[in-house]
Amino acid sequence: MVRTTSTCSAQQSNLPRLPVPTLADTARKYLKAVAPLLNNDEFNETKKIVEEFQHESKPLQELLLKRADTEENWLSQWWLDKVYLEWRSNLPIFYNPALLLPRQSYRDFDGQIQFAAHVIQGILQYRSLIDNNQIPVDRFGSDPLCMDQYRKVLGICRIPAKSIDRLHLYNKTGHRHVAIFHRNNIYRLPVYDDQGNKLSAADIYSSLKKLADSKESDEKQTLIGHLTADERQLWAPIHEQLSSVPENKNFLDTINDSLFVLCLDENYQSSSGTAIKKDTQTLMGFNFLHGGGTKYNTANRWFDKTLQVIVAPDGYSGVNYEHSLAEGGIITALVDYVLDHCKTAQPLVSTGKSSLLNKCQVVIPKDVEQSISESEKRVNKFIENCDLTVHKYPEFGKEFAKQNKLSIDGMIQVALQVAYFRMHGKCGATYESGSLRRYHLGRTETIRSCTLEAQQFARAMTEQHNETGSHTKYELFLKAMQAQRQYTTDAINAKGIDRHLLGLRLIAAENNLPKPALYNHISYKRAMHYILSTSQVGAKHDCVMIYGPAVDDGYGCCYNPRNDSINYMVTTFKINNEGTNAIEFSNHFNSSLTDMRSLIEVQCWYMDDVQDNPQDDHRLKDIDVPTLCDRTGVQVWHFQPEKTFANNECPSLTKLKQDRGYTYEDEIKVQPSMEKYEEKLKMFFAEHIHSDEEIRLVLDGSGFFDVRDCDDKWMRIHVFPGDLIILPAGMYHRFIPDSKNFIHVRRFFLGEPVWTPVNRPDGDTHPSRQDYIKHLKPHN
Repeated sequence: MVRTTSTCSAQQSNLPRLPVPTLADTARKYLKAVAPLLNNDEFNETKKIVEEFQHESKPLQELLLKRADTEENWLSQWWLDKVYLEWRSNLPIFYNPALLLPRQSYRDFDGQIQFAAHVIQGILQYRSLIDNNQIPVDRFGSDPLCMDQYRKVLGICRIPAKSIDRLHLYNKTGHRHVAIFHRNNIYRLPVYDDQGNKLSAADIYSSLKKLADSKESDEKQTLIGHLTADERQLWAPIHEQLSSVPENKNFLDTINDSLFVLCLDENYQSSSGTAIKKDTQTLMGFNFLHGGGTKYNTANRWFDKTLQVIVAPDGYSGVNYEHSLAEGGIITALVDYVLDHCKTAQPLVSTGKSSLLNKCQVVIPKDVEQSISESEKRVNKFIENCDLTVHKYPEFGKEFAKQNKLSIDGMIQVALQVAYFRMHGKCGATYESGSLRRYHLGRTETIRSCTLEAQQFARAMTEQHNETGSHTKYELFLKAMQAQRQYTTDAINAKGIDRHLLGLRLIAAENNLPKPALYNHISYKRAMHYILSTSQVGAKHDCVMIYGPAVDDGYGCCYNPRNDSINYMVTTFKINNEGTNAIEFSNHFNSSLTDMRSLIEVQCWYMDDVQDNPQDDHRLKDIDVPTLCDRTGVQVWHFQPEKTFANNECPSLTKLKQDRGYTYEDEIKVQPSMEKYEEKLKMFFAEHIHSDEEIRLVLDGSGFFDVRDCDDKWMRIHVFPGDLIILPAGMYHRFIPDSKNFIHVRRFFLGEPVWTPVNRPDGDTHPSRQDYIKHLKPHN
């Protein structure tokens, strides 16, 4: 067992310890979590099993509580050993995520090594911040987060062993060089001088130029890097044999003791080598995730190293990292710092000094050659089984969610549920990584995004004949978002179920006690079969993290929401995949996001010319809200419906009223019981203008506002609770309730209300109309 200890400062060690949830809470939440995955009979049976589980687990719970009293974190050592170091399958795809960075400006090898030199220099500066406790403490709101993982990225290497791997840990006074991989060769590059000072980027660049000078004559090394991509139990004996050769100590020490590995790639997989044409972003995603096979760059990697920086040709670069000790957010924080450093870096000129780059000798014993060859075949076959697409969803991002008082993460998770349901006609267990860094040595808890509420919404969004109305769909969407928010809140506050269930199972094994029957039940097996393995890994720069699915018939999906877009990737396997398809799922995800946006935004369309019941839709062609606003000057907002009443309005609504100077308001209900209802409907539906802007906030019910666009065509806006609409002064419009014949609105005014409408054509010469036309741009 590898024993790790906290490297937190005193402030960090004051963080609360990870609590142990109660059996009652976990049992209750377990039933709620598995409900979407079971039929009625299975669920009724599960309720009995869960009741038994609470009784069977009482002695295990007591043991777990005792462990929590004596350990810094009752989970962290188990998490490292059981989840990571005892893992016997391949690291890339399954465990090592990759990070695809924004494309840089270099296009030749000299530019490639200049960028590499700047990256090295940036990481050296970041290391100094870590060593000197100068990284600002991360916070969630006002709560400080555990910073322990920042010290567990640089200098660390995983060493294969038969049953459990070990870690070559960080030493603050060591790691004075970087291991360079180029053309499958391994080089040691010192990056500090004899006094411990960081070398300049120009000095590093000058050393790397040796690779350009020897590029034509230096033969590619015998393949060994791919061994780190093989199954651990197969790599371990080969590693032991290589380590037994005295001449190999230098190359192994060069890697193990390096600050990190820098891979300089010579080429990468082209689209012509794939059955389906892939874009370059996706091809580079393959390259950084697994190297593309030994034909390309898999042997030019060392997947056991915690941090590999990969600098490829044509401006492409990325990261691959071994996951045992740190989560993705720690890696993107380092990358954001380094990319900021590179943005301000100046072009480099060689210092003319002798290169410090030293090539390592690798000796392959004869009796290992066959094993290495067989490993190459296995690894290439393994890599070929993975499919990937990298995409940028362009229609909205964090700002849209913020404007609508919604969580962008929640929106993405709900959209993933809709996408999967549309493609496969069912729900599947979903893993989203939730951070436990509020707690000392905290890692992650599972956010189970496949909720009953998400299932109901996904089913409504998948109807072939749109039996469910838009407003009902919107209400289902809000319920799905609320369920997602609640599960997320529970997870990040250590009130999830998965780490507790893991702890109970492990404490039983550790004490040779029988595990509860729940762990063999169909509900548990289905709950642990993560069809969707998802995570938000945000970054300041235009990046996206990549990893493989958790199961053969599943999807991996990581995303980085930007202000106005969403970077994401989808991975699948090709064998035993039960019909999964990365590109098709990506298309469903895109359409799900777009369809959700149309529910959130005010609904509008061009009207037909049919002269019948005005309370019918009269839908000719749907339009989006930006088009509505651009062609009419109408402004729209949406607020949570329960936060729109005068005695319970949200701060953003209050601010909107203050900013726009609304000083008078009233409420009106339009319904058949009102006095002179039919007469008033005719008045509302007559085409007219007002001399002041008209502001309506819907509290209940629904209706149609019809407005003329810049080409004098009718646009119809369907409003529901939470919608606020501002019609400019001088714009022709009309109103009528929809077929439900009821709407309740708040009306806002600038000063004393002006009620007088000016009907068409009398309004054509009105000053407000002339001013409106002057500021309205005609549509080309």
